[in-house]
Amino acid sequence: MLSAVIVANDILKLAKSEKIDVSPMKLQKLIYFVYGQYYAETELPIFAESFEAWQHGPVVSSVYHEFKQYGSSPITNYAMDAKGSVWFSRVCSANTHYHYVLTKVWEKLKNISAVDLSIMTHIAGSPWANTFCNSIIDSSEIRDYFKEHPVYE
Repeated sequence: MLSAVIVANDILKLAKSEKIDVSPMKLQKLIYFVYGQYYAETELPIFAESFEAWQHGPVVSSVYHEFKQYGSSPITNYAMDAKGSVWFSRVCSANTHYHYVLTKVWEKLKNISAVDLSIMTHIAGSPWANTFCNSIIDSSEIRDYFKEHPVYE
């Protein structure tokens, strides 16, 4: 199992390689879509951290706190651990499917704005819409939603 911050760094690595700006809000939504799609396909969550239903959509608080200093500006650095090391997932047989999902979701959503990604999470019947503001979104509801509404076909 990975951490949400590693998933964030993996997304930022893709963004930097293609020179696409990613704000903290866009990053949160991309993490949500990767998490949901992966969970729907594998029946396993990527990470143990929960999403919370914030005003602008699902948020993982650890990722929020890591990148909040950027506000609505593009993120320019990766998250680091206490020793100053940057962590990415390793491409290996244990997480080949994660990298497949990450790449497919990235290709589908990379050019969509943070606001439009947020709107996509607010659709009636979505896990965010079914959760009280500032409450934990039930992870099994995320899984079930993405089974019915996949990011890619």
